Amino acid sequence: AHLALVLVALRRIGLPRPSLRWSPEMTRLIAIGGATLLAASSAQLVLLVATQIASTEPGAVAALYYADRVFQLPLGFVGVAMGTVVLSEMTATQAADQDAMLGRALSLGLALALPAATALLALAAPIVSVVFEHGRFGSEDRARTAAALAAFAAGLPFAVIARVFGQVYFARQRPRLPLASGGLAVAVAGAAGFVLARSGNAAQMAALAASLAFAVQAVLLGAMLIREGIWRPSVAALRPVAAALLASGIMLAALAWLEHGLADWIGPDQPTLHRIMALAILCAGGLASYGAAGFLMGAFGALRLPRPLRKRQG
Repeated sequence: AHLALVLVALRRIGLPRPSLRWSPEMTRLIAIGGATLLAASSAQLVLLVATQIASTEPGAVAALYYADRVFQLPLGFVGVAMGTVVLSEMTATQAADQDAMLGRALSLGLALALPAATALLALAAPIVSVVFEHGRFGSEDRARTAAALAAFAAGLPFAVIARVFGQVYFARQRPRLPLASGGLAVAVAGAAGFVLARSGNAAQMAALAASLAFAVQAVLLGAMLIREGIWRPSVAALRPVAAALLASGIMLAALAWLEHGLADWIGPDQPTLHRIMALAILCAGGLASYGAAGFLMGAFGALRLPRPLRKRQG
């Protein structure tokens, strides 16, 4: 059905029918597309390595899986969305404007990823309790899964940054560096997980190893973008990021205050409806506090449409 919709749309805009004949362009597409696919799947490979690390302890794989399900929600919403926007804009933007566009995309991605990571870190236990603590899922399972979720939260901003930076090379049809950085991230996850797993709570240590791998990948891609002159970070460009970080700190304080006041409602011995309502109040309070603080501090300056889009709409 998806393919049929695309084919109909292609016909409507006057493009020729797809041809199945092999050509030099097809060879180039397969070569670049294959490397791009492997590079884009590095995050999943890191999580696969983390799962293997967690398998050394009984029950740790299940805890890591539950934590990963929650972690994938903001990662998919922010990371995939920002990566798609950056890829499309990079291909349509002239080289002179790519630096400014990349700065706006990074600021916007972090304006969404930082509060999400802060909320997952602060509310790991309530989220796991409300979503999963039913039936045979007990307090020990909650503690193990919440620790893994908090460790994943530390790597969320880096995972989003790595996706944004990687799309720059994909747009330039140069997937080798994202592919190499993804391979390095997998190696880092394996090595760090092997060392950290000895500290106990294999699920938490595996998630922490994955977060470290995301950080290494983001730093490597950012350093190469700066070295090649594609991205030139400035104080003005990084100011919204600092504002988002400060606003996230204010949100963290607000969440701690709200969680203390709702402690009697969100406990596992409370009715399910009370727990859901308490978690909803926490989420709404965190969103309101971050939105207000971020607006006052200028964290959402990157929400302006990129210049190419403004020109098209004008």
